[in-house]
Amino acid sequence: MATSHLTDDERKEIREAFDVLDNDKDGRLNAAELETLLRGQFVVASNKELKELLENMDADKDGSVDYEEFEAFVAKNGLYKASVEEVSQELKDAFQVFDRDGDGYIDVDEFKSVMMNIGDKMSEEEVKKMMEEADSDKDGKIDYNEFIHFMSKGMY
Repeated sequence: MATSHLTDDERKEIREAFDVLDNDKDGRLNAAELETLLRGQFVVASNKELKELLENMDADKDGSVDYEEFEAFVAKNGLYKASVEEVSQELKDAFQVFDRDGDGYIDVDEFKSVMMNIGDKMSEEEVKKMMEEADSDKDGKIDYNEFIHFMSKGMY
């Protein structure tokens, strides 16, 4: 698919997104890395849905998505059009979904309440593990900066 209608800035943003998702830095996205993309958008997908997404993106059918395939998919679906302001607002809105009491922090109960009630229900152990990973300063709560960092690296 031709992606020549993309500007240099759009290509740069798509490349940066690809590089963030490519956890193992092998230049290809696998199903687990695509799941990170979906979870970053608060989409919980079944294994079947992940397989279908991978198949849709994987033009050469080699089982993974290289940068060119990723760029073509993003361009075809208009996914590159979100502005910095839109992304920033989406992250603030997402943080507020978790921060139910509006105190600027996500505590264990708030985190558990949201994570156990979205999409495929998560176990208490999965929620506990995610909370521990997100709480980088280990103070028992997630502030906005920890939330942003956690969202940008995926939810594992």
